[in-house]
Amino acid sequence: MIFGEIFKCLIFCRGSNRHPRGLGLLMRFALSNGVAPLFIPPAKPWRNGIVEKFNDNVLTHFYRSETFASFEEMCWKAKEFSCFYNENHRYSSQGYKTPKQMISTVLQKTKLERVFDLTQKIFLEEGRLIFICFIRSDLKLSILNTVFTLKPSLKYSYVVCEIILEKYVLVVSLNNRIYHIFEFPMSLP
Repeated sequence: MIFGEIFKCLIFCRGSNRHPRGLGLLMRFALSNGVAPLFIPPAKPWRNGIVEKFNDNVLTHFYRSETFASFEEMCWKAKEFSCFYNENHRYSSQGYKTPKQMISTVLQKTKLERVFDLTQKIFLEEGRLIFICFIRSDLKLSILNTVFTLKPSLKYSYVVCEIILEKYVLVVSLNNRIYHIFEFPMSLP
């Protein structure tokens, strides 16, 4: 059951093995609402400290300290834990506000302007996907199952890789300086 839920989530985030540059439902929804998803390097959890701290708290204070009689009980207690956490835990990086306080501030500023039918494909004409990537000594950059060779001056650097959907390009930059522009057609329709 848990694997099935994880698999469904992956489908929302990416296209398919046949169309690796295709975008899943979650990415299409975000892009159609003006959100530019930012992907941190794999296996670099310190680049996403708040999420990793939450994951650590879930492991420490929920999964390792609780016993569940059934999957349904675990789901119910997970919702309880999440509510308690969101109303009580404070992060210094968020000005010591709770997640509930932070989201209420964000929700006041942002509202979806239209209603979406998520059973229908969301068509895109523009948008940006941003990846932070570390370039090793082989100078290879791999984005969405496509490999590019970069300039030697980028070796051992974290670069910003921005896919600009409407221009079908991948822009590679470091410290706001563009080093490469590659053709990068995407499956948008």
